[in-house]
Amino acid sequence: QLHDVAISSDGFHVIAVGARGDTYVSTDGGDNWAANPSRSKLDLHSVSLSRNGQRAVAVGAGGVIRTSRDGGKTWSTSANYHDRRVAKLAWSQNGLKALAVLADGRIFRSIDSGKAWASILDETEGVSAQVASYRVTDAKISDAGTEIAVALSDGSFINSQDGGKNWELTSSDLRA
Repeated sequence: QLHDVAISSDGFHVIAVGARGDTYVSTDGGDNWAANPSRSKLDLHSVSLSRNGQRAVAVGAGGVIRTSRDGGKTWSTSANYHDRRVAKLAWSQNGLKALAVLADGRIFRSIDSGKAWASILDETEGVSAQVASYRVTDAKISDAGTEIAVALSDGSFINSQDGGKNWELTSSDLRA
């Protein structure tokens, strides 16, 4: 069973992730697929891909974050948030910056293609409670890693213009 798919900007590199850590890779826009065995047996729920399709980050059960630097052929575990659900992840277009938003409202950022992760929004901060109160619908991070936006199911979003040092909550009634 597959849970998510990501496509590179050129449309040729495609990665799909799913149950039991299964990953599937296509380098011809989805015409042909190669199954890649995973050392992890944890379900992978979401995947994001860099513009050129060579860097990928996937999140799964138990708060595991796995990264690939070769277009999804091989994967390594770069973080494990032990039973904390990762609600959404984002990968900058250049593949150097990554963002992981946990369901409890904490946000982690990587500035080295997913090798190391650092907290940029702690669950004790007020805006974190807003993130935890609603389902995260999307997250984005700029190539520079300074502009970050997280959209929430109530129509609001939080954003940072300084790499997560300061956050602003913007409410928006998008319901018609």
